[in-house]
Amino acid sequence: MKKLLVLFSLTVLALNAPANDASPVGFGFLPPLQFPEEDADVMGIRLSIFAGRNEDVSFLDIGGLVNFVEGTLTGLEVGGLVNNIYASDGAIQIAGLCNQCQSEYMGIQIAGLLNKVDESISGVQISCFNMAESIEGGQIGVFNKAEEVNGFQIGAFNVASDLYGIQIGVFNYIKNSDIPFLPIINANF
Repeated sequence: MKKLLVLFSLTVLALNAPANDASPVGFGFLPPLQFPEEDADVMGIRLSIFAGRNEDVSFLDIGGLVNFVEGTLTGLEVGGLVNNIYASDGAIQIAGLCNQCQSEYMGIQIAGLLNKVDESISGVQISCFNMAESIEGGQIGVFNKAEEVNGFQIGAFNVASDLYGIQIGVFNYIKNSDIPFLPIINANF
């Protein structure tokens, strides 16, 4: 819980921002029609009409349809349809359709349909479908799935291989538990 309180303060955002020659602003139409170029960092505000693609992005990232961050996202990212990043170091992602992180994620993901983290997440996922390799925090949605959960899952269908916490939903399954399936509430401590 401490991590979540610290992670969104402006001080932490400033300290985690790239120290290189990052541009304070970014503007794009559709890559490669953007400034700065795709291999550059943006530390400040990036606005994209259709899509934007940069290495590291810090502070505020707003895209009409799709946001791509090939490196690390730190700050707030809002995408009309999709946000796709490699990693985050304290972020909030909000997308109309889908948020995806290919590595480790720290923060909150909110999407209309799907949140997916390929490795571990420290934080919360809120969407219809939430998936992660491991999570320290929670998932809230219709369908929640993670191999390892240290926290909670709240939804109609909750699936975990290993859980240290609680599941609340219609179908709750913990693969490596003495009682793997229980409706309404399932827990393992």
